[in-house]
Amino acid sequence: RIVQARHVDEVLAIVHRYVGSLDHIHTTTCLHAIAKRAGHSNSSGTARSSSAQQMAVFRQLLRRHTEHLQNGRLDGRQLSNTIWAAATLYSSHTGAFVFPQVLLREAASLLERRVGSLNHQDVAN
Repeated sequence: RIVQARHVDEVLAIVHRYVGSLDHIHTTTCLHAIAKRAGHSNSSGTARSSSAQQMAVFRQLLRRHTEHLQNGRLDGRQLSNTIWAAATLYSSHTGAFVFPQVLLREAASLLERRVGSLNHQDVAN
């Protein structure tokens, strides 16, 4: 369902419904999907804006993802995708979906410690 969602609000609706049961792979996929779709137009051609409710759901997703990060569940690919999503959202200039600096520092630190075990796909992501 996550990868089939066409817009950020569809991804966030999935997060809202299942946030308590999302594992580390799902949270990473959701963050990647949101970053990939952020700033895109909806079917009427207008950019979708972020509501307070969407922001609250995004923060829930970040909290859940941070739990997985702190529990050591994210592998190299998931860490890379986390950093990619943060950078993509930052560069999209939407200003809506911002990652906490502590999450990014921790993801970067873990990725750096695992650099010797990364494969080409981990780095490419």
